[in-house]
Amino acid sequence: MDKKRGAQILEEEDSQGEGGEESPALINFKSEAIGYIEDELAQGYGLEQIKKELLEEGYPAEVINSAAAYVAEHNGISKKDKEKEVPKTDEHHIGRRFHLPMMAVAALILVLIALFFFLGTGEEEKKESPERIDFILYENLGITPGVDKIAGAEQVYSRDEIVEQIRAESLLTQNDKNPLLSNLKFTDAVTGVQKKATAYNIIGKGGISQRTLVEIRFQPAKDLKTLKMVESIPKSVAKSEDITLTKGGVFAEKDPILIFTFNNVKTDKVLKITYVINGKVTDFQTETFPAEEVAEIQKPQTPALCGDGSCVPGESYMTCCTDCGCPQGFICENNNCAPAEKDKCLNDKECNDGLNSTIDSCTGKPKTCQHIEITDCIAGDSYCPTGCTYENDAECPTPEQIVETATQERENATLNITGEQESPDITNITIAPEVAHIGDDILIEAKVTDANGQDDIVRVWLEVLELAQSHGETGDMNDLGIEGDKTAGDGIYTVLGTISDYYLTGAYHANIFAQDTAGNKRKQQKTFRVEGNTTSST
Repeated sequence: MDKKRGAQILEEEDSQGEGGEESPALINFKSEAIGYIEDELAQGYGLEQIKKELLEEGYPAEVINSAAAYVAEHNGISKKDKEKEVPKTDEHHIGRRFHLPMMAVAALILVLIALFFFLGTGEEEKKESPERIDFILYENLGITPGVDKIAGAEQVYSRDEIVEQIRAESLLTQNDKNPLLSNLKFTDAVTGVQKKATAYNIIGKGGISQRTLVEIRFQPAKDLKTLKMVESIPKSVAKSEDITLTKGGVFAEKDPILIFTFNNVKTDKVLKITYVINGKVTDFQTETFPAEEVAEIQKPQTPALCGDGSCVPGESYMTCCTDCGCPQGFICENNNCAPAEKDKCLNDKECNDGLNSTIDSCTGKPKTCQHIEITDCIAGDSYCPTGCTYENDAECPTPEQIVETATQERENATLNITGEQESPDITNITIAPEVAHIGDDILIEAKVTDANGQDDIVRVWLEVLELAQSHGETGDMNDLGIEGDKTAGDGIYTVLGTISDYYLTGAYHANIFAQDTAGNKRKQQKTFRVEGNTTSST
């Protein structure tokens, strides 16, 4: 292997990960090591013999071991070839071919590591590092830092796939009436792709939602002026309305079929496709293949008739968007493409206003939250409108309940709450999960009531501490229907958090405090456990 090929492979491997980028000097150093080891193997020397000699010369063990492992895996090195030792005929063999450039790069790497360690240590002594926001990830997911927060992730699919020509050509044939697909033909410019699908938990104004980020990487086998990548998604995986194109691309079919266009494609560059599926995808399977445009074949001319539902030559989105549709970001209104506003919501759950008296929905173009007041006397809507009774709406109180409520109101009217009061009462504490791992979301709920009414409760908060500690981490709980709280004003106070990596394995107390307007406090306690990592988030 030569230096150029080694660097190219290492860049590909690096681009497939989610960690920090390696410096060009380190990539060059690794590629030099791979090339040298493969050359020495070709001369008949053993792999362990070559690795040992390089380590004795003082090269960094981490890079040399990684390069040797890569060569063994990708060249099918047998146990015999690993362990054999052949006498060297030139004691300056390494120094002449490899020593000076490698030592220069190694020295640079050691200096950078030392500098990074020194600066990083000083910063930690001053203050804790703030949470790092991956703005590119937020952009790929189509969410906004500061408004939305990524609360966890789970990789649901990761695989290298070979492009299947027969299926690709069959799909193009089946859609030869589609103007976006009819002028495409399969190309062997890409022979394989790497696919990854990751489900993210997102906390936003509407509560917790999930989005699956699909990332497809590939490297062209030849240079092209224009390359089209076609992504066919079964309806069992996602429908068109569940897909968001955050980084380009167009919908060619509602089935759905997506097309991504790349211009001035070069073989030395890894390219990437990104799109988002609303919700968590558990069975991810799509067909991805490359295509290029062909010269338009002259067909018998069909008279263009705008409005007949068929986009024929002579029609386009500019002349007849009723038949041909509009580009992404535009909608067809009165046969003209007009800019489409961005959807304000994705589903009905994001529009929950916490009121039983309204029907909340996400509708329209663009999608916006609609809150329609319930006025009809209908059972099953969890609300009793004004003027309805138990006879025509099962959600309304029975005559017995009406009498009981009136009696309670009279008793409350005579209640003197200016003197000594009772402390709030805390019951029904739940922790989910009761055994949590580092990185898990944890939801803690408690029912809090007060003899003088819910308005007498001024604050409910939580303290989490280890069994041996006298104080720990605190935070307010809410009954506002947000941040994990299901229903506003139901007396169930909630806090949603994440088990951070500074938690130690062991048992913890969750102390729930409640205080009323007179300053009376009440505390109840429940125990949960924290274990180590199970899976890592991406």
